[in-house]
Amino acid sequence: MRAFIETNSCWIGSAILALVLAALVSERLAPVTIGLVAVDLIVRAIEPALTMVPILLVLLLLYALNSFLTDVVTNSAVAIIMTPIVIDLANSVGVATRALLLVAMFATSASFATPTGYQANTIVYATAGYRFADFLKIGLPMNVAIGLATCVAMWWIST
Repeated sequence: MRAFIETNSCWIGSAILALVLAALVSERLAPVTIGLVAVDLIVRAIEPALTMVPILLVLLLLYALNSFLTDVVTNSAVAIIMTPIVIDLANSVGVATRALLLVAMFATSASFATPTGYQANTIVYATAGYRFADFLKIGLPMNVAIGLATCVAMWWIST
């Protein structure tokens, strides 16, 4: 029996290590699975409405949503949250994935309407003494202009 344990101890240790690692990996992947289910639910909920509208309107709606979310939370968080939704949505609606991704990334990068939308806005807001209304006065028209230009350009390129 001792000879069996000595010769197979490496195999037994490897098997135990494999089981422990599998348990750890599955525990770490549980939030990813929940996230994928959430993405699927979101896309399935809005897919019927978006299949009936023109592609340009889909791009404009996506830009508006991303721009609003970026002004509420940081652009990095919006990019991380919206990327899998946009990819799945593009596949479901039949729009070019690259066009939707570019619109989403432009919207998350062009956040001029609030001081919390981008780090540089916060720095300028704090040091220069701007008010929140100052960002809305200048930033909101800039968001609209860049949003229209981006969506029209992506629509033109993708058709």
